[in-house]
Parts: sequence; C-alpha cells; structure tokens
Amino acid sequence: MRKQITLQPLDKFFFGNEDFFADSKNKVFYFQKSRNFPQQTSLLGLVRHQLLIQNGLLDGRNIADDDKEKAAKLIGKYSFDANTRDVTFGVIKSLSPAFITNEKGERLEPHWRAQTEEFELENSISVSFHSDHVQTVKPVANYKEKAGIEYGFLGKECGFIPSSEVYVKEEPQIGINKRDRYTDKMTDDEGFYKYQYCRLEKGYAFSFEVELEDSFEGKPVALKSGFVTMGKEQSVFKMTVEDAPQPQALPNISAGSKIKLLSDTCISNEVYDYCDVIITETISFRNIKRSVKDTKNYAALNRNNDMSDRLNLLQRGSILHISQDADIDKVNELFKEKQNFKTIGYNHYTLQK
Repeated sequence: MRKQITLQPLDKFFFGNEDFFADSKNKVFYFQKSRNFPQQTSLLGLVRHQLLIQNGLLDGRNIADDDKEKAAKLIGKYSFDANTRDVTFGVIKSLSPAFITNEKGERLEPHWRAQTEEFELENSISVSFHSDHVQTVKPVANYKEKAGIEYGFLGKECGFIPSSEVYVKEEPQIGINKRDRYTDKMTDDEGFYKYQYCRLEKGYAFSFEVELEDSFEGKPVALKSGFVTMGKEQSVFKMTVEDAPQPQALPNISAGSKIKLLSDTCISNEVYDYCDVIITETISFRNIKRSVKDTKNYAALNRNNDMSDRLNLLQRGSILHISQDADIDKVNELFKEKQNFKTIGYNHYTLQK
C-alpha cells in the first residue's frame, strides 16, 4: 500500500543541520539556522517510530526485550547507512522526497529561476571544471549579479511561488543557557547564542509518500493520522495519512536533457563533466546510526550514537543541462549508483522541456 503523509506544523519548527559557527572545541554554537525541509532520514525515522507505536511494539520510550526481534522485522534492524547499499526497513519499501503542498493539496516542486523570468542561454564555450575533460558549456545570458537567482516552488495550477511567500521570515532568537539535549540540565556548553526557526505561511504543509507492505505477521500494518513531534526542538505537527496513487518511474536521461532535482541528491562530481549548464548549491548530510537491538530510549538522543560521515549533496531544485555529446550511459549510471539513497527519497529528479 502507498500512503501520503502530510505534516502541518502547529507553530515554528527547527530542522537541524551542521552549517553553524562554533568555538574551537565545537561546543558553543553561536548561530544556527533551521533548514527549510526535514532530512529524509528524519522522515524515515518518523515512520519507523510511528509503526512501532501504532503496531503495539513501543511501550513508552522502550521496546521490551522479548519484542526486539519482532520490532526488527517490522522496521528493519538498522537505521539508514550511506555506506550500505542493501539495508532494508522491514515493511517500509520506499519513501518519496518531501515536498510542499498548499491548502488545495497541490504538490509544489522546488524551482530556481533568474529573477522574475526563466533562464536564457548564450552560445557555447569550451571549459574544463575539475579534471582534464574539456566540455562545452552555455553561460546564462540573463543572470544579473544584483538580482541573482530566485528560489521558490512551482505548481501546475498556481504557477511559480517565491520561497518568501511559503516561509515566514523569522528573526534570530537568543538561546543562552539552553538545556543540554542529552542530560536535560541547564548548561552553557550546549546552549545556542542565536538560532533561527522556520515557520510556514498559513495553508502550506510538508508532505511525502511512503510505500508499505499491506500486512505484518498476518495483520494489516497500522499507520493512522495523529500528532507527532519532529525536529531539534521537538516541534508538534499534525500528521494526516491518506491513500496515495502509485508513482511514475524516473525518466531515462538522454542527450540534451534538462534535469531538475526533486530532492537533495548524492552523486559523484563526475556528473559535471557531462553538463553544459549547472545551477546548483550543495547541502551537508549526516545522520545518526542506530540499531533496534542497542537502542535504549527512542525518545532521546544519546552521546554514544554513531554518526555517519559528512557528505555534500546537490540541493533540491538544482538544474543540470546534459550536453549533446555526453556519454549518456555513464550519466544514467551515475544517477542510479546510489540506490540506497533513492529508496528513502533522495536522488529523485524530473526532466524539463
């Protein structure tokens, strides 16, 4: 079965990241800004947690020792691991990328454009980026440094909406003497000096889709609407679960394809050698690595949790215009290389005309 999960924040929220200014000992975070979207691993963790609760395997904060084997079958033994291709998550088959929905339920795709207009390209020139490979590229003709590139969202019905009309501008807030997130004691070492929340304008919400097995051990898998907490500050979201249609397969890339990334994407820099236009930013990626067997408290972080290596992903909304003379087999191979990322909603794209 396939379900769409919509998360409507009841107030401001904070999705953590590693883009901060810290002291030499990496203890005091002088400024930290929330990301605009939850990380896909957070959404995976949310679904796994709700499956444990709603299917009767999580009693309070813990799983009974006698139920841990059953829990591992329900949600998988381990959390996501960027270095392991074949990790499975029990009854969870796959996740879609997170996306924004408006009050009409319309899906809004991430979209970059030149300020107030679509991109126009100049004649080709020959360049080399990070290797000996020489390629042709097309500079953006109507890019203006002072105007810059505008980021927003695109819907079939509503058209382009600037990001500033989806997110409320939040002022940084003082956070000295914040409680330690591991011990719940007041401390200066873990406190933020300033941090900036996010808030959605009225009528907007986050959504994603999840593919699940229909049943578990002879019973229907339970996943229903309710209220959940998510993010660094444990913000409250109204979670609505509805049936969703089956998705279309990702399109094959061909010479001259204009690729728009629908999600953050883990891909080798080699892909740049096959592009003549690239409009992108990168975003850092790390996640907490846990196992059902060793987790003692599902409601708290633990200093002993192992963290994944830090990676830089191409940010959702990025545009990659494939060259006419590109090795198309190699390009498709690069996009299909990280299947473990694709399974949980990374590395998704569409082709623009």
